[in-house]
Amino acid sequence: MKPIHNKKCLFATLISATSPLWSPGLHAQDATGNREGYRSGIEEVVVTARRKEERLQDVPVTINAIDGGMLMERGIFNTEDLMGAIPNVQISSFVGSATPNITIRGVGVGSEFNASATSPIGVYIDEDYQAFRPAHGVQFFDLERVEVVKGPQGTLYGRNTTGGALNIISKKPSLGESDDYVTARYGNYNAYTLEGAKEFTLVPDVLGVRFAGNLSKADGFIENESPNGVNVTNDDFGQTDSTSARLTVRYKPTESLDFVLKTYWAESDPVGTPPIMKSILPSGGDASGYSRAGLDKDEAQPNSQGEMLNRTKGAVLRATVALGDAVVTSVTGYNDSLYDVQIDCDGGINNICNHNLITEYEHFNEDLRVNFTFDRWDAIIGLYYGEQTVESDNSLNYFGFIEDFFPSIPFNPPIGSPDAISSGLFDPTAPITGIHAQQRFEQVSIAKAIYGEVNYELTESLDLTLGARWTKDETEYNDALTVLKDNSGNIRASTIPFSFPFDSSVGFLERDADTDELTGRVILDYKFGDDAHAFASYSRGYRSGAFNGFAYQSVEQIYFVEPEIVDAYEIGVKSRLGDGRYQLNGSIFYYDYQDQQVQEVIGAIGFLRSISGEVRGAELEAVAQITPDLTVNSSLGLLDTEYDDDQIISGKDVGGNSWPFAPEMTFNIHADWIFAETERGVFRLMPEAQYSDSYYYDIFNVSALEQESYWLMNGRISYEDNRGFSVAIWGKNITDKYYEPWGADTADFGANYYIRGMPRTYGIEFSMRF
Repeated sequence: MKPIHNKKCLFATLISATSPLWSPGLHAQDATGNREGYRSGIEEVVVTARRKEERLQDVPVTINAIDGGMLMERGIFNTEDLMGAIPNVQISSFVGSATPNITIRGVGVGSEFNASATSPIGVYIDEDYQAFRPAHGVQFFDLERVEVVKGPQGTLYGRNTTGGALNIISKKPSLGESDDYVTARYGNYNAYTLEGAKEFTLVPDVLGVRFAGNLSKADGFIENESPNGVNVTNDDFGQTDSTSARLTVRYKPTESLDFVLKTYWAESDPVGTPPIMKSILPSGGDASGYSRAGLDKDEAQPNSQGEMLNRTKGAVLRATVALGDAVVTSVTGYNDSLYDVQIDCDGGINNICNHNLITEYEHFNEDLRVNFTFDRWDAIIGLYYGEQTVESDNSLNYFGFIEDFFPSIPFNPPIGSPDAISSGLFDPTAPITGIHAQQRFEQVSIAKAIYGEVNYELTESLDLTLGARWTKDETEYNDALTVLKDNSGNIRASTIPFSFPFDSSVGFLERDADTDELTGRVILDYKFGDDAHAFASYSRGYRSGAFNGFAYQSVEQIYFVEPEIVDAYEIGVKSRLGDGRYQLNGSIFYYDYQDQQVQEVIGAIGFLRSISGEVRGAELEAVAQITPDLTVNSSLGLLDTEYDDDQIISGKDVGGNSWPFAPEMTFNIHADWIFAETERGVFRLMPEAQYSDSYYYDIFNVSALEQESYWLMNGRISYEDNRGFSVAIWGKNITDKYYEPWGADTADFGANYYIRGMPRTYGIEFSMRF
């Protein structure tokens, strides 16, 4: 794949797209089968992307919103399912859907797996910033809506980010008519889900409680072909096993006071998905000689792939006080999470690479803001404080097969630090042994910010928005210690700090760094009438720096990577036509990106690097209500990503290369068709096609680490009666397309690392709303 350098060609492609285009989440039928939405036009979607309630079509920012009903109907059961449903959004992971890596318009963590680094995409669950990725995917149930806000979030959001924000908003008590439901789903791989919610209005309009829960389990989709006694489990790989619960209490004693307290708990502990390794050696095997020859694409023989435990719990208190023309809002959040996974990173029966990664995470966030509304302007000012603590204790084992084959070899791990070589820890003239490292560290990050934004009505048709935010980040990297063990588990040396033989008095490594940045945005919004407007914006975003936490060989590998800065320019149009039966939204954008943090793997060590580049792109979305019974939706995303010239990483010039996980084109087309109707209900068909252009997994753009372009076909057929009952048959990846959404360079093991995408899944669903 070559980057698109001809910008006229890129935008001509956008303009020439003539098919009906789609804006996700525009849902024209309620849960009880009421078809009034079809007859009256496209449903209005209300979002809170600018920290106030607004119609989606009125916001001069590019946002995609999907409501809770449409999430279920389109088979979006977790965050990974959002990939393909929203233009220029990629979501994938090497450890499953509970730990998503999110990329928006080419900006994301890519293949980075460093627990000490935050994502350039801010994830907010009920306005509480969730820095820890393993806590993101297990709270995706009983939702009011999901919002994807694109572009730098350098003004209003809790943690300053460069790529965008994912807002997940759960349902809260309505204090009136309840929205209770039970949904049961069963499918292939013995997959079943039970989800539901029950609301109790204790005092009408004053006090209510809502309880929601989700239980999801499925057998693995990759068969376990490991010989007896080799693997840690007899189960198949790629399971689903999660349980989640949420209790929300709402107290509204007066019209001017509103308190919502949410508590939640979730746990996911499936046997994970092993890599499908592809040899780069002439022998066709890996560094130990093992080969996948004779195995099917859905078979694997790892020897150490185990459970992937994500456990999270916490609480969020949102308090709103109306004081005349001002509204004071406080959002206080606490989270405690545990991440404990066993990963066979060579995918074979021999001990080349295996990790046991254990991370404990804790955060406290407070966002206090005041919204003002006057004659021709409104404003918001706020303060933010966030503190996150990450404690990691990782077991990293490489090339253990050498000692398995030759158990009498003296301890001689190939550690390349100068101290290790000069002390004789590694003797290059002697046979080497494996590396068995136990690594631990703690990182404490504190973010403080003050922000404000003013929207002023210059004329009846023209609005001006000015926003600014000052952010200060304080980072401490504490208690870092890495020890090396021999094959019997005895501690023989330490590399961080260095000692050989091991000296328990060596202590711990300590590091700290402070950074700050002024960011903000300017937006001009011109209204052509009640149903159309155009906007132009400039925004600056900032991603805090981080320590290279995934380093274990030497002190020199633990360094602070400077913050990222992005300057983004965007022009967009939003419109409704034909008495609200057609909607067309489009935008073009340009990012000037400085010091992007990217992951590089050398041998078995992860490094964070800084690299600069540019992003150009466009998006077009619309919905067409062709008849009262047929709505066709589609989306188109185009990207042209390119690193600047003379960007040298590991001695290689990556200038001109494309960014990882940034396909040049993504496309989606989706229909909602009521094809039959009775006195009691309707029959609906909802087919969908998703397209992704090819993309690379890392910055080096090696063809072996590229996902080729592919289509996915999904669909659902349902009967929904006017009493709230529905039954549906659904299918995802109906053509059983084989694809690998995530990969990494592990050439030192003799083979590269790929994660298989979900195969064809299908099933039946029953739902009842009360």
